[in-house]
Amino acid sequence: MCLGAQARAANRAAKRDYEYSLVRREADWMQQLALTKAEQVEYDIGLDKSQIYTFDKYAELQQEYNLAFGEAIQGDEANWKKFLQNSTASNMLASGQTGRSVARQSVLDFGDYVSKAGRANYMLTQNEYKMKQQAQQIFNAQKINEDNLFAKVMYEKQPDLEPPKPVYQSVGAAMFSDALGIATSIIPILPK
Repeated sequence: MCLGAQARAANRAAKRDYEYSLVRREADWMQQLALTKAEQVEYDIGLDKSQIYTFDKYAELQQEYNLAFGEAIQGDEANWKKFLQNSTASNMLASGQTGRSVARQSVLDFGDYVSKAGRANYMLTQNEYKMKQQAQQIFNAQKINEDNLFAKVMYEKQPDLEPPKPVYQSVGAAMFSDALGIATSIIPILPK
């Protein structure tokens, strides 16, 4: 039996366990870094998709508004043609009538035209308000989506705490204890 052998074996085992813990900690940290990079790439892709979706929705809204505006302009053009062709005041003037009744009828005809144009303008304005509300909803949805994406990557990863260094047994004390144990086992054998 070698003096202090158990202490040496325990120290070797503690050192081996400590070194394994360091290697395992580094491997876990590298794995965490790789996952963090993947999450960051996923975040960037998510942001790009969110912005593309938002821009597409804005373009759709703008196209709807442009169509409504075009329809209003075409409707006003048709309304103007009807006003010029079917004006009672114009027909009265063409038949040779003059005076205040023709002037009054001219004002009434123009008022009817302006009234129709005003209704079309009102509808266009309402459409614009609706479009702005939808755009705000799209913006809010994009903001919520981007906040959710950011929540996944907002915390900076940290490596685990380093495992504590092992407390080694004193080989000298173990040798002394072993020697003392041997000595005490020999002492009863000696004659008195």
